[in-house]
Amino acid sequence: MSLTNDSSVVNMTKTYSIPDDIWGTRVGVFGIGGTAVAVFGMFCNTISIIVLGHFRQRSSAPFLLICLEMVDTLLLFSEMMLETLTTLSQAGLIPDSYRIFIKPIYVLLYPVPHIAQTGTTMLTVLITIERYIAVAKPLLASRVCSKKWAWRAVVVTQLWAVLFQIPLYVAYTNERVHDPTNNVSKIVFYRTEFGLGRFYNYWFVVWINFVCEFLVPFVVIVVLNVLMIRALRASSSFTPAEASKPGSRRSAREGRLTAMVIAVTVIFFVCELFPALSLILVRGKDVYLECSVPCNHFVSVSDTMVMVNSASNFVVYCAIGKQFRDIFVKIFFRGRRRSRLPVEKYRLAFTNPSHASAGARLSENGHNSFSSRGSDSDLKGLRTGGSRVLDTDMRVCGGGHLRFAGIDRSDRRRRSQLVYRL
Repeated sequence: MSLTNDSSVVNMTKTYSIPDDIWGTRVGVFGIGGTAVAVFGMFCNTISIIVLGHFRQRSSAPFLLICLEMVDTLLLFSEMMLETLTTLSQAGLIPDSYRIFIKPIYVLLYPVPHIAQTGTTMLTVLITIERYIAVAKPLLASRVCSKKWAWRAVVVTQLWAVLFQIPLYVAYTNERVHDPTNNVSKIVFYRTEFGLGRFYNYWFVVWINFVCEFLVPFVVIVVLNVLMIRALRASSSFTPAEASKPGSRRSAREGRLTAMVIAVTVIFFVCELFPALSLILVRGKDVYLECSVPCNHFVSVSDTMVMVNSASNFVVYCAIGKQFRDIFVKIFFRGRRRSRLPVEKYRLAFTNPSHASAGARLSENGHNSFSSRGSDSDLKGLRTGGSRVLDTDMRVCGGGHLRFAGIDRSDRRRRSQLVYRL
């Protein structure tokens, strides 16, 4: 995926022998490992989108995280289809027909993973800015951190990602040529005159890409994360009396969401540091022919780390986000936690034999139909003798009904009300 070399295009049109140790590492790390990371990441990102869609925060952070997951999924899918599976096909691990299938559209889709990577970078910066405003500037956040504002910001950042990668569309082209050796025609990819020029290879690929994709985003993320951590430490020093105020719980939820975003940005910083160093190391060279073996190994790892960054958010959400875990369990495991409330559970069980007459009048449908002969001792027995099983709160309701609010001690979370006729 690196712009600093032709490794992506070479996968399609390799016309020279690549050393086995270099090619073997790239197939193992980037081909096999990258494909596994892509499949895992697409599955987990889909789950993350579903869970984040159930967040009830008024801030725009959950919406921005959903957009980030969608762009990450696009990056993983396009990188897998265009690069990792192509590498496996070139290595003979999957049928060679896959490359024949992907060749006609490769030159059109080649910029897509790069556009997605730029979009991921811009969204990460955008989320960091949003969290900084929410934590350090709460009055401004009430006006700015809304979904309407977030929609506009996402559209602007993604348009920038597309426009920024326009040079990729004009740097490569393809044409169908005749192969006299095999007497067949084949598609050949090559650089255009623009792609061979100094502006593309030196200014755009190295310096413009480095400054816009790595340097500026890294500085913004580091500075804002430091300011957010300082703001969180200051807000965590309030007294217990302040913690009991109505807005304290909402502030606590926002604080946990901020911690989750900080973890995402830290992982982004670590993973994107690899391609940034790779950009500096190779600087437009052909990585297979002009770089050393360790350099080639590092390029394979750096290309894979870009995919790891897009596939790791789900793990971060589960490890840090309590609300994310709770909603995840509620959505995907509520079938196992279904309410099982059989009628027998609400039948009053008495250990005192003197209350057997009251307990015997329980009907088959779980209602206790008391006759007018029911004495006060019977009613008292319901409150005392049966207290080992059921706590009852008796009060006379309209219409001549005596209402029992039953709370089973074995399961106080499940509450129901039983109405008994006098």
